[in-house]
Amino acid sequence: MFYAERNRVKLYDEVEDSLERLSKRYRLFALSNGNADLKRCGIAHWFEGHITAISAGAAKPDVRIFTRLLDEAGVEAAQVLHIGDDPHLDVVGAARAGMQAVWLNRDAKPWACASGAALAHHLDA
Repeated sequence: MFYAERNRVKLYDEVEDSLERLSKRYRLFALSNGNADLKRCGIAHWFEGHITAISAGAAKPDVRIFTRLLDEAGVEAAQVLHIGDDPHLDVVGAARAGMQAVWLNRDAKPWACASGAALAHHLDA
């Protein structure tokens, strides 16, 4: 029952149009610590691949999950823009792996790090 509910996803209004536009210009991959099935969620057709923490043997922000994505996509880290909603798991994790990262901040939360220098400190940790 949990797995069925986990895959009952309500997308934000603009997501389908955004994924459609992006998938026409870029290769899209999903990277998740969760266990949602993109096919059951109805969004698999926009993605070339899907990396989960289970398949990678590591969860975000561990560099190994990001490296698994690079291996599957056959690209260098500098060619990737990772978009995620968690500053530490997504932004810091992707940056540690050498990727560009964007924080999707729908709730206008304050950044946990005071400055770019603070982010660099996190990357060195």
